[in-house]
Amino acid sequence: MEGIMRRMGFDEWWILRVLACVKFIVFRAIVNKEKVGPITPNRGLRQGSPLSRYLFILCVESLGALLNKEVVNGQIHGVSVYNDAPSISYIFFADDNLLFCRAGVEEAQKLKAVIKACESSSDQIANFGKSSIFFSPSTMLDVRDRVMELLGVQLMIGEGKHVSLPSLIGMRKKEVFTYLYERVWWQTKR
Repeated sequence: MEGIMRRMGFDEWWILRVLACVKFIVFRAIVNKEKVGPITPNRGLRQGSPLSRYLFILCVESLGALLNKEVVNGQIHGVSVYNDAPSISYIFFADDNLLFCRAGVEEAQKLKAVIKACESSSDQIANFGKSSIFFSPSTMLDVRDRVMELLGVQLMIGEGKHVSLPSLIGMRKKEVFTYLYERVWWQTKR
């Protein structure tokens, strides 16, 4: 995270303040009217910390940069919503990621290598047990099986949800996007 902040041009003062929240924090507590401490956490911020989601976004920037590098090098190909549209190789939401590539062993290997590189540099670990994969209907079954085995993920069954929206929209575009429009409209009226 420190290296990413430096590469992104954050001021040294700000970097030190953020690191003070993550690396150099010490707690003291009162238990049964007695002072306890110092307590030095060894796992950084707790998940519910207001700062954690922003720090995660900073850390995941390295994943985006590595994916972009592989796209530019032609090693990973994203998806396009139509023929002339730019391709998309990833979408990041808070602490969730959607990654896109062609269904094939070579691109799956490259994708896994990118994820492993990010894991080793960030001390964060991808949870493949909570991950799932979706293939286009034209993907051959043997290719699906090899890619799922290589990545260690399960096939998405049914209509999974992501950020409260169905992962697959299909023919229900109006229904899904009306729901999204209403949620955004409701939030702006609060």
